[in-house]
Amino acid sequence: MTESERRRRRCLILDGWTFYSNDTPPAEYEAYRKNMETLPPGDKERLKNNDALLKLIAEKKVQNPNVGVEHHFKIYFDWAYAGANRMLLACDGERIDCQLELGMLMAEADYLIASEHLASFERNKEAPLVLRFLTEKCLVCEENK
Repeated sequence: MTESERRRRRCLILDGWTFYSNDTPPAEYEAYRKNMETLPPGDKERLKNNDALLKLIAEKKVQNPNVGVEHHFKIYFDWAYAGANRMLLACDGERIDCQLELGMLMAEADYLIASEHLASFERNKEAPLVLRFLTEKCLVCEENK
């Protein structure tokens, strides 16, 4: 049985999200801990290079009926920061945000899809989700711009 087949057997599917086990560190984790001198390079570079310390823990493919585009969201647990429970959200291979809570990243993905028909998908990818809740008015609505 291949690694991908083993992963599929140990997954949970809920609300379109597929969740994978996060209890086993990557094989490279111990070597990293023993030789840790500096923090790893930036997240964009690490995602592009398929850094072994970024372990996929959740993913969701979404076909947005309003705009006819499919997006692939992935959430990675960052073992280089394992003590902090740091997680990254990526969409179609691009880094969107990092949080300490899985639910916040899932909510951000859902928000991006729900607001994509407003032609604000790219702009929303650049602003962390928490900034949208710091005001009483919606930051993305036309009347508040």
